[in-house]
This record gives sequence, C-alpha cells and structure tokens, in this order.
Amino acid sequence: MNEIIHCRVTYEEARGYIATSPDLPTVVEAPSLSSLRKRIEAALMPDTVEVRFVLDRAAERQRRERRSRQQMAAGQRAWPQ
Repeated sequence: MNEIIHCRVTYEEARGYIATSPDLPTVVEAPSLSSLRKRIEAALMPDTVEVRFVLDRAAERQRRERRSRQQMAAGQRAWPQ
C-alpha cells in the first residue's frame, strides 16, 4: 500500500512552487506543480508514495491563472483566423 504524503505548497514569482513537509528531507522547488510532484517522488525514492498537495492562496491563484491561460490558448488554436 502507498504511503500518503501531504505537502504544503506556496508560490513565489522568483522561485516558483515551493513544497514543505516533515516527510521531505529538504524544501523542494519547481517551476510547475507536475515537476514539483516528480521532484518530491524522486527525493523519496525508493519509497512508494502518493503525494497530495495542500495549496495556499498564492499557489492556488497561480494554478488558476495557468489553467486559464492554457484554456484560452487552446481555444485560440481551435479557431484559426
């Protein structure tokens, strides 16, 4: 069975996403949530873990903004001019 790790995540413009947890050996930074997850999983190898993020206000706002930009870009590509 996988161990579940809860990581607190914040976002800073200069550093990107930043994760902390008592289960992590150090603070983990990455430019995106998906790369943050991969770095955490690599740091905890060879353990099999399920990483769950607890986003603070700054991280949640950044995630919403990125998703909005991706949806707008996808919509623009769907309707060539």
